[in-house]
Amino acid sequence: MFSFDDGLEGFTNGDDLPEDTNLSAEATISHDTAESFAGGGSMKVEVPFDGYTQGAEVQFNYPDGTTEDLSGHVVTVMIKLADDGGFTPNPASPGGMLFFMKSGDAWAWGQAPWVNLEVPGEWIEVTFDPDELDIANSPSFDASVVKSIGFKFDTGSGENAEPTELPTPGTFWVDEVIKTPK
Repeated sequence: MFSFDDGLEGFTNGDDLPEDTNLSAEATISHDTAESFAGGGSMKVEVPFDGYTQGAEVQFNYPDGTTEDLSGHVVTVMIKLADDGGFTPNPASPGGMLFFMKSGDAWAWGQAPWVNLEVPGEWIEVTFDPDELDIANSPSFDASVVKSIGFKFDTGSGENAEPTELPTPGTFWVDEVIKTPK
């Protein structure tokens, strides 16, 4: 689906988050040939986090009138948090990411379960299985007419963090979005 070997492949900053916690417009996305899971390149996402409950989205919207049928498939992506220790400072209150899709004329929301990003410097595989979605999905999400695919990076609630332990800017890499038949 997306290898990011030659560029961002149509991914842009998202715009679905509540205004008071949305850092999508401040996030910088770029093509990075120095960092890649499978060689060739990746999408680098830099977000200027400075508090909890903040998020930033990057997404790909299929051109008008086109969709992708992902029913009967699992979609995986490789995600990496920079090894500099940025993002959320307390391992008891890690930030994370959501792998989401939108479908149909109503752009119905579907998301895979939350994934903690708590191990800097390591690539992790995140899976979107339309048959095993998170409870926060729209009941009208339909994997046979996907119009958008994206990733939300989020600092989380900070529930277990000390008041002085605020998130810091985070850098993430996204690579190898692959669909596989079930």
